Amino acid sequence: LSNVDPAAWQILQPQLDPHASLAIIASKSWRTLETARNMDGVVAWFEAAGISRAGLARHLAGVTAAPALAAASGIAADSLFPFWDWVGGRYSLWSAIGLPVMLAIGAPGFQAMLAGAHEMDRHFAQAPLGENAPVALALIAFWNRLLDPAATEVVAPYCDPLRRLPSYLQQLQMESNGKSVDETGHALDWHTAAVTWGAAGTDAQHSFFQALHQGTAAHPVEFVLALPDQPDPQRRDEALLANAVAQAQALMLGRSREEVERALRAAGMAEAQIAAAASHRVHAGDRPSTTLLIGRLTPQSLGALIALYEHKTAVLAWLWGINPFDQWGVELGKQMAGPIETALHATRAGDASASAAIADPAARAWVERLGAALQTDDILRSAAAPRARD
Repeated sequence: LSNVDPAAWQILQPQLDPHASLAIIASKSWRTLETARNMDGVVAWFEAAGISRAGLARHLAGVTAAPALAAASGIAADSLFPFWDWVGGRYSLWSAIGLPVMLAIGAPGFQAMLAGAHEMDRHFAQAPLGENAPVALALIAFWNRLLDPAATEVVAPYCDPLRRLPSYLQQLQMESNGKSVDETGHALDWHTAAVTWGAAGTDAQHSFFQALHQGTAAHPVEFVLALPDQPDPQRRDEALLANAVAQAQALMLGRSREEVERALRAAGMAEAQIAAAASHRVHAGDRPSTTLLIGRLTPQSLGALIALYEHKTAVLAWLWGINPFDQWGVELGKQMAGPIETALHATRAGDASASAAIADPAARAWVERLGAALQTDDILRSAAAPRARD
């Protein structure tokens, strides 16, 4: 539960039994608004189920770099899991932040994941540059960024359990390297992190691969492949891997007009129809992609894969001369959200002047519009609520 949208909790809550649930609150600073609001909601849910304040200690655990604040909010000392304050959230899986992962896959699985990451760490530190996987990935990304600054970076895992990998890498790569000044504070003369996005294959082939093959921009693609856990009687494992290789080949080779026309003639199409249809079937080709094979997906290979991308991100930061360990762009919006929320709450309660202190006219107009909409919705809900009979 990470999104402050109450709908996320409303969907999750019916699946849980408050008397058999443990809530692990993970917050580095213990001041993140989304986490604090969600914690308040979960605590209220426990209390509504008859769990006393004293009994809450059995249902709450905290993972934080600010243990004193966590303790002050009711987390018992023996349920606190601290980690170092220099650990950034996007690099924190290996710390106590990984507690939910350990509970989900077991301590041996978590240790195997750490071992895989350690193996990649050692490879990165010791392998010659020409054989160094994180360095190679970083240099490819660096080169692609130089060639086409407008291009994005697509991650396509052909392994359904890795379907959330693109989202994970969005934060790792874009929050780390989405910077416009170097480490000394001087403006950069080159482009840094590309927009990272993607989805799992083969589903992705039916959504955005059309644009990758025939769109006006050549977006580099990273295909991530894994071997199947066991042979599939319907040979879906072979189909999955074949599709990944075919997509990479199609991006590279494309299809010329001559090839298209030859194929259409062989299919019996008339020359006039060929002339009208051929250009729509031409694929330019020469579109970059990289393919990774991680073997079977195990905790160890997953740990190595995540560490691979962490080191790739750090190498890119070094090449660009930037600091990948801060995120001041995240902080600005959070700071502005506080007074805007205060004004929105007051507007919802009927104070039409509450938005006057907001400097940006567009933001002020939105606060007024949203506040009025919420107020109207509150009135309608109140009118529709069943009332006790006299």
